[in-house]
Amino acid sequence: MARTATKSSASTAASVNTTEAAELMKEDVNAREAKETKLLDNEEVAIESLIPNVSYYDSKTGDMYEWDNAGDIVYMTVGTLKDLWRTSKGYFRNMWLRPSDDRVIKQFGMQKIFEKYEYLMEPSNYTRDNVGDIIKEINAAPNSLKSSLVKKIINMVSDGKITDIKVIRDIEKYFDLDLISLL
Repeated sequence: MARTATKSSASTAASVNTTEAAELMKEDVNAREAKETKLLDNEEVAIESLIPNVSYYDSKTGDMYEWDNAGDIVYMTVGTLKDLWRTSKGYFRNMWLRPSDDRVIKQFGMQKIFEKYEYLMEPSNYTRDNVGDIIKEINAAPNSLKSSLVKKIINMVSDGKITDIKVIRDIEKYFDLDLISLL
């Protein structure tokens, strides 16, 4: 007996094929994303200093990495970065150094560490409603980072990125600064 496809079985087959195709496409996208996020140990990534005068000696290779100023960038291999993370997480937890590659931040689980920093560096967050939170977050930051944050706030005011007088006055008062003269 020959089997014929009825309308319902044809639509079911098409539905299964569409579902399978969607699943295959999803797997392909996931595989591509995994490949994009996979970091090789010999791949170099930019590491930015958030504070001045930071150095790291890699005992495995004998290499010395130095950042003289906040904002300096030095390239490290992912393998060296893994060793630094394993032996001295304080470089990142104290926000002395920040990988410029988001894949590194994600792979090493540093998202929460740098969310606060990104929040403090975004000029649009410096509003009357947020100024109390901003001051609180700066106070909670490690001492080594506070001076760098204040310098960046000074630059944001002088560059015209922070212009709300009340916000500037509150920051001036709390940190004993003269920011109004920079406007």
